[in-house]
Amino acid sequence: MPVKDYYQAIRFINESLPQGSKVLFIGEPRRYYCEKKVLTSSELDTEVICRLVKKSKDINQLIQRLKGLKITHILYNKHGLIWLNKQFNCLHWENKAQKSCYEAFICSLFPVYVSDDVYIFQIP
Repeated sequence: MPVKDYYQAIRFINESLPQGSKVLFIGEPRRYYCEKKVLTSSELDTEVICRLVKKSKDINQLIQRLKGLKITHILYNKHGLIWLNKQFNCLHWENKAQKSCYEAFICSLFPVYVSDDVYIFQIP
């Protein structure tokens, strides 16, 4: 993600999301300047979302797990995730069902913010 897209997304989070919001970063390890609570992985870790999908039998259970962690929003950096996965293989799917669950979950979300391939989704 170009640097300006990161700063614009963080500005939106800081200025537009309610107090008490907690944001899961997917494909984005940089948490600096974010004034909300953040859950993210380093570039050398498996993505948090990957671990959650593996523990979930379907999208509904995945959403419940996110809510259990008090996640209210997701910052999704599509290009960042592609790059991180190429460099560090951060999405370790054990089978096609897990990958399909993840892809269906991402596609089911409605963005509250979009800048190029950076999205902020609200958890339903």
